[in-house]
Amino acid sequence: MKNKSSILLIALLSGSTGASLQLSGRNKEGWRLLLISWFVLPAVLWVAITQTSLNISMLRTIFVAAILCIHLSLVFFHWRSGSKEDTQYGSRWSRVALSCAATAVAIFVVSAYVWKGPIVDTSQAQPLYQLSSTELSSAFNHDESAFRKKYDRKIIAVTGTVISQGVDFSEGAYLALEPANGSPADFNCYFLAERQADITNIVPGEIVTVIGVVDGRFLRNCYIQQP
Repeated sequence: MKNKSSILLIALLSGSTGASLQLSGRNKEGWRLLLISWFVLPAVLWVAITQTSLNISMLRTIFVAAILCIHLSLVFFHWRSGSKEDTQYGSRWSRVALSCAATAVAIFVVSAYVWKGPIVDTSQAQPLYQLSSTELSSAFNHDESAFRKKYDRKIIAVTGTVISQGVDFSEGAYLALEPANGSPADFNCYFLAERQADITNIVPGEIVTVIGVVDGRFLRNCYIQQP
């Protein structure tokens, strides 16, 4: 029973690594699950991000949900499996450690090269469109679906009045530009870590032109166009 409790806990916390399957003696199934969870699914995510106009945030949410479903499904699977004394249980921890280590490397790669999508050097790119922040906000509010088909993943230049400056926990530093009248949300422009110094001295009320990659009402990988 103690062995089964350990397997259930590992399945809940790190099921997608295949560690719980390794610990229960299902060696091949464990490696297959690791491959599917952290190589096949991220590859599908990468293709969807780079080759479609689907909402990146939605794709990330689906990926996280899939990983969580794997964990919960494994908990159910092991719970339903019969509990029996396993004399080889203690010798399988090395495979568990190897599975977790391989997953840690995979997560690093996914975070660095897949999660954020392709990094475009916006400082060298030629914007496809030039609009004001109010025009862009109005177009998004009027018909989000049409907006995404036209602008998502495109590099554009947006000119607008800075409403505020802040730091998002997951996205980093951003500038909020003036939205259309009556809009429920600002138009946020996010900057990579190496460009955050460019916005340090920008204050609310200042008019700026930002070049970036459109993701819904957000502009990512932004660059301040110098006058």
